Amino acid sequence: MKKLVLKLAIFSLLISLCQFLIVLKYPGIPDKAFRIRNRLQKNADFIYFGSSAVYWTYPKDKNGKTIGDYLHDLLPEYTIADASMNSGKMDLYLAAIQYMIRTAHHPKLVIIPIELRSFSPLWDRHTDYQYDREKFYFKHGSIVLDMLYRPLAIDRRIKPSLTSTDYRRSKLYNGDEYIGDVEDFVSGPFLTYSEEHLKKAIEARYMLKIPEDHHIIKDMAAIVRLLRDADIPVLFYITPIDHQTGEQYWEDLFDERIQKNIHTIQAALAKEGEQLFNIAFSLDQTEFTWRQDPDFNYMNEHLSEPGKRHVARLLVKPIEEKLAAETDRKKLF
Repeated sequence: MKKLVLKLAIFSLLISLCQFLIVLKYPGIPDKAFRIRNRLQKNADFIYFGSSAVYWTYPKDKNGKTIGDYLHDLLPEYTIADASMNSGKMDLYLAAIQYMIRTAHHPKLVIIPIELRSFSPLWDRHTDYQYDREKFYFKHGSIVLDMLYRPLAIDRRIKPSLTSTDYRRSKLYNGDEYIGDVEDFVSGPFLTYSEEHLKKAIEARYMLKIPEDHHIIKDMAAIVRLLRDADIPVLFYITPIDHQTGEQYWEDLFDERIQKNIHTIQAALAKEGEQLFNIAFSLDQTEFTWRQDPDFNYMNEHLSEPGKRHVARLLVKPIEEKLAAETDRKKLF
């Protein structure tokens, strides 16, 4: 009898050990949290957050390289962990950085692109881009949570912060002028491409007036303070936009609105003692792929191979300046 009990105990222990090892390798946590966590655990020199504008590969690209890959080609002495993801958001980066610091990962630099289009409710309030489960994981993430996430069906217990109705009823503005609800821009005839629809799409995505107290700006400020306390420099940059197409439909008003919004972001970061690297107007419209890509009807920030190489070259100087400034700062202490 004692032998049987001992065998059952050993068998149970082995089963538990197997479950533990499987969970470590294939946890049931949200896919995007799993991907970002794995990138953070590589202990790379640079952590590169961002959206598909960082990693998007046009079907006709020859090598499939991301901006991070091209950046590594130019700075081969540094390792780069690409933590970009589809429709990345600042509050998710903030949660991931909190997790990164809590778990003692200490990169030499964090790189965060800012897409002006992400401030539009079309992106900012999209129900698919709230990442409630991912933010929950980064707030509470641990080996114990990894083991319990799937068995306890934690996914089902996390209530969405926005409903589909909330999203579709979100208001869109050109400056202070109301131009419609999100629902007017994501359904019906608007799904069929036309020049008029393109003009309206640009208006809804880029022509808003970003307020100083926007929650994305507050998240940026929180990231600056968090990384400063951890002695980790950060590089914020405005991603390139197809300004020539914007100017074609909205003339000088497009550039004026973009510049004002960039100034709002720049001023907010300056209050935290942080600079903003602006390359919004640095690329030619031929370096964007949206016109040739059958998956996208309207203007976005996806880049061709020459466009991604161009961005990587532009980022080298501010990265080197950030690293040099951090080295000089440490010499003082």
